[in-house]
Amino acid sequence: MPHSKIVLLLLVVSFSDVVFAGPKVVPHPKVRFVTVRNDKFAVIRELKDPKVIKSVQDIFLRAKKTGDTKAHLKKVTHMIDFSDRWLVDIHSGEITVLSKTRVAVYRIEPKDLVEFKKIIIHKA
Repeated sequence: MPHSKIVLLLLVVSFSDVVFAGPKVVPHPKVRFVTVRNDKFAVIRELKDPKVIKSVQDIFLRAKKTGDTKAHLKKVTHMIDFSDRWLVDIHSGEITVLSKTRVAVYRIEPKDLVEFKKIIIHKA
């Protein structure tokens, strides 16, 4: 492979990692809403509007990896049930998927965290 094609390939791979840094979350196809639970496991909200669900998905997708569950996400304040259960610290903006093993932790961008809090803590 010529040198220029290798460089181009590396740039594309590097750029895609920056654009899609956060986790991709997908609601289960047979479920019409996404459940939000508090730290006591009580359901506090059901996200039913597809636009709101898409907003949460986009916020997660823009989150940046900060490490793993060994050193991050020590206090879970909320859980969000897509097709997987996501653990959230609404104060720090850290999120991760529920797992028995060590997994990546992502931090929601500050601007997105403001919007995320409005969605999750919304008082109807």
